[in-house]
Amino acid sequence: MITSKNDILAQGQRWAKAAGAVVKSEGLEVSPLTSYGGEGLENFKGQEISSAAI
Repeated sequence: MITSKNDILAQGQRWAKAAGAVVKSEGLEVSPLTSYGGEGLENFKGQEISSAAI
């Protein structure tokens, strides 16, 4: 179970970094209301994300 959560957090971190965000946390949970597959995260370009979820 912990492995699945870590995978989701790592995936969200990759998506945000690919969109140009600076992620300060160890992982990032991206709500499916924000992005289902990494799309639509362009608004975070250049922003520092220190929370564990967006």
